[in-house]
Amino acid sequence: MFEFFSLLFNTDDFPARWHCGNWSAGHGWLHIGSDIAIFGAYLSIPLLLLVLINRRRDLPFIPVFWLFGAFILACGTSHLLEAVIFWYPVYRVSGIVKLVTALVSWATVVSLIPLLPKALTLRSPAALEHEVARQTESLREQAEANAKLAAVVESQNVELARSNKELEMFAYVVSHDLQEPLRSVTGYLQLIKRRYSGQLDSDADEFIEFAVDGAKRMSQQLEGILAYSRVDSQGKEFSRVELSGLVDEVLSMLETAVSESEAEIDVGWLCPVVADRTQVEQVLQNLIVNAIRFCGDAPPRIHISSTSDGDWCTVSVRDHGVGLDMKYSDRIFTMFKRLHGREVPGTGMGLAIAKRVIQRHGGEIWVESEPGQGATFSFTLPAASGETAAAHTKDATHE
Repeated sequence: MFEFFSLLFNTDDFPARWHCGNWSAGHGWLHIGSDIAIFGAYLSIPLLLLVLINRRRDLPFIPVFWLFGAFILACGTSHLLEAVIFWYPVYRVSGIVKLVTALVSWATVVSLIPLLPKALTLRSPAALEHEVARQTESLREQAEANAKLAAVVESQNVELARSNKELEMFAYVVSHDLQEPLRSVTGYLQLIKRRYSGQLDSDADEFIEFAVDGAKRMSQQLEGILAYSRVDSQGKEFSRVELSGLVDEVLSMLETAVSESEAEIDVGWLCPVVADRTQVEQVLQNLIVNAIRFCGDAPPRIHISSTSDGDWCTVSVRDHGVGLDMKYSDRIFTMFKRLHGREVPGTGMGLAIAKRVIQRHGGEIWVESEPGQGATFSFTLPAASGETAAAHTKDATHE
């Protein structure tokens, strides 16, 4: 190996180029200056490519850039040696460098062949500018369409809010204004019943009883409509509500019904929520009363509990009563829809009001049941936890 390198740089066998032929000073320096200038340029190109690759690592065909830089550098080195040979005839070194240049050159050519079809598919700057302009125009049109759609939605929301307000007002006026003449009718019917009961035939007494009962039920239904229409307009500001304490209050109010029915009520863990306390109390009272009413032949067994995912609290009221067919699971939350006859008291408004209350809080209410296996009514309310509670309280303040 030592002998190889010694021979590689040995200049004894060759004369310097100045001594080969009749070189004039001008002619010789023309070659020397040109080769050195070419070497300087060829050295700068790989350095510039190195800067480009370092700053733009996302460029395609990076290996080709490296090969091209090596090829240019080898070419520049061969030109430098051509200038050196004028004084130091290192022809063997020059030959090795030219061989390396040839190998790198062909490696570059071979690597370019499969890349040529891919390179031809690259878009020109003009094509890219056209595509950018097209995409920009498309985005502008989409933004305009979104703005128009938002305006339409806003207009419809305003109209819907106005329509709902008018509907609430209509329901309020109808239910409120009809109460007065209905009270008059009920009063006179009851007066007729007290004054003439037993003086007419049995059919007349029965008809009077039907009329009085119908007037009472109509009065209850009007009160239900009135309560339904006031869910939004008469709702209070949301605040933190401890459900455990609220359930205790509801059970205290229902103490007579619980005692008479011999109901067993188990209360599990209940998470705090952000809600209208009065309205949630109404929902809980309705669900517990329903669980007592529809208990079947056995004394009611009711379990009240909740779960929380951090943002929402799911409250469940489970009973072991008569249950219901799930094909009626949506119907029971509609106004005046009842699955049982008049033998069970009620107006058919309780669950409809409960659904509207829960919707006002942004939650959902649903039932899971099987006939004869009891029913579980569940609803969701915003959980009272940190930023979530503050956000829901703020939303309720700005209703």
